[in-house]
Amino acid sequence: MRNAIRMLLAVSLLTLSISGGLSGQVKAESETMKRMLADARLKGFRIERSGTHDLGALCPGRQMRVEVTGSTLTEMGVSLFPEAADGSHTSPIFGFIERYLLALMLKRDRTEQDRRLRADSVTLKVNGRDMAGGRQSVAAIVRSIERTTPFRLDGDDARLRAQWQTAAGDVELSFPRQYDLILGRDKQELAATFRAELETFAVPHAPLPSRTSLSFTPLPGQYMPNLDVYADLGPTLLVPGIKSGRYLQYQPQGKQFAWLFNERMAEESLLNLFGNADEMGRKNRLQMTVKSYRLSETFPFSLDRLCACMKAWNCEAYMGAETETETEMTGTALYVNRELMYLHLLHFKFPKEAFRNENLPVSATLYPYIPIHNVASLFDDIKEYIE
Repeated sequence: MRNAIRMLLAVSLLTLSISGGLSGQVKAESETMKRMLADARLKGFRIERSGTHDLGALCPGRQMRVEVTGSTLTEMGVSLFPEAADGSHTSPIFGFIERYLLALMLKRDRTEQDRRLRADSVTLKVNGRDMAGGRQSVAAIVRSIERTTPFRLDGDDARLRAQWQTAAGDVELSFPRQYDLILGRDKQELAATFRAELETFAVPHAPLPSRTSLSFTPLPGQYMPNLDVYADLGPTLLVPGIKSGRYLQYQPQGKQFAWLFNERMAEESLLNLFGNADEMGRKNRLQMTVKSYRLSETFPFSLDRLCACMKAWNCEAYMGAETETETEMTGTALYVNRELMYLHLLHFKFPKEAFRNENLPVSATLYPYIPIHNVASLFDDIKEYIE
């Protein structure tokens, strides 16, 4: 009886600390957050504001990280990893691990936990033994993990493994390398919020840093005498025509390198533009249609902001030219996130006049969040998604 009273008191104090005396009730942004919010309320939590709060009797000595924007719950997780100054993680994978372990702890019992693990193809093991067949609770496993505990993250294109060497034994959380699972939102939810996330990113506190002149030390073979440019190229994507990297020109009067951008070398210039418009200081205006899952919306957007956003999302840019006429270039830019195995595909029609007039609209269609099952099947994945 005494233990029951103590537990009830701990939950009551936690309820007060999380609600902070605020009125009203938050809503959830995604189905993942809706499930977690409902489970948290069944455990006695009232979540109404952002912050870090003690988990109390649920997991003594551990804290929960909560993010609420306005009245919308956008993220929850048990605090395991160091955070940046703004409260974010360097990789969404760390946010997923914290979110998923908290989601398991919030489940009513071991049966519900096992059901969730099976549905998501996730395994949680201690010393090689699946938690489903062991005696340790998820909370006990979480309590064995300290911020100083040796940690390793590895895997392949299909799965990732988070591993800790704790005092209680080796802990392993294995999960599919699927961006919807890791980001906590399904494909439709991600597509529906894509424009809002772009536009939120497009209002930074400081202007984008342009680098119209660059520090560059040429390597043997990078100079192309027939074009008088330096090709600082990265890998291609399956075929030679889909390139990454940049083309630079040497300016002897200033004794410096600068971005190539002119109509005479249109294909090379567009590789620069669609991968690095932000660093080039080019503000070419896209008239962009975003298409996905019965969604189609058209709006103007600056290409330099798009490039900056793709880099912030850890997407590597590739570009392949398709057709060229006297007045127009067409092609496709691919922004590939290998960490989460997805890409954004942008098909564009670039009027050559836009080399001289960056205010001239560039027609573009963007297909967001195309899953990559493996890089070798990339074209099949794109075809299946678009058609």
